Amino acid sequence: MNPKNTDFSNRFGGSFISDIFVKIRLVIKLVQDDRVDLLLKAIPAFCLLYLIVPLDLLIGPLDDALVLYLGMDFFINLCPQEIVNQYLEEIRGTSPAEAEDVIINGEFKDQG
Repeated sequence: MNPKNTDFSNRFGGSFISDIFVKIRLVIKLVQDDRVDLLLKAIPAFCLLYLIVPLDLLIGPLDDALVLYLGMDFFINLCPQEIVNQYLEEIRGTSPAEAEDVIINGEFKDQG
């Protein structure tokens, strides 16, 4: 298994539905970012174009959902990971750097 994909899957950690919403927000932010290559931005565009084209690989909306989901994953994995991590932190409202800087002081009393 590719370690990069394993790392990516560990970043979401929520339910399948919440992960989809996070990925959609992440893709929108990455498409709007000027630091992401224009050719990479074509991946989500082609996935959306697939929805318009009347050709179907499978019966029903299953192939459309599959193309969108795999297209999002492919696009996110090809984007620069520091940009992806930045937007993931922004979407979640947390930062690993902030979490590491938190120090809790306390006292221990022996009740003996």
